[in-house]
Amino acid sequence: MPASVSNRLRAIFLAYSIFAFVLGLLYLVVPERWGEMVDWVPAQPFDHRVIGAAFLAFGLGAWLARRESDWERVRVVVQMNMFWCLLAALLMAGGLLGGGMPTLGWVYVVAVGGFAVAFILSFFEHTRA
Repeated sequence: MPASVSNRLRAIFLAYSIFAFVLGLLYLVVPERWGEMVDWVPAQPFDHRVIGAAFLAFGLGAWLARRESDWERVRVVVQMNMFWCLLAALLMAGGLLGGGMPTLGWVYVVAVGGFAVAFILSFFEHTRA
């Protein structure tokens, strides 16, 4: 089991933190305009702002984790992100398949699903015996 964080995982943390910061800021700062752009206008702007705050928090966690060198110090961040990304992708895909969600959501599903796979593979890479 590697005791240090791989360069691949550092790159995943970096890419995910950028993705999460951009998406989080869009949801947090311009929720109505972003909602119109993606054809998902919130009932209340507060709804999108909460989603934005969550993305910013996850992005900050990934940004801070990429600076660590010890696997045990980032393990929980990897686990948290793999479950967040997996659940978010599955829930959004379910909403898209059931109708009522914007078609642009498939881009989100692919991006977040890709991060879920990347975090899951990194987790198993670092924890295998």
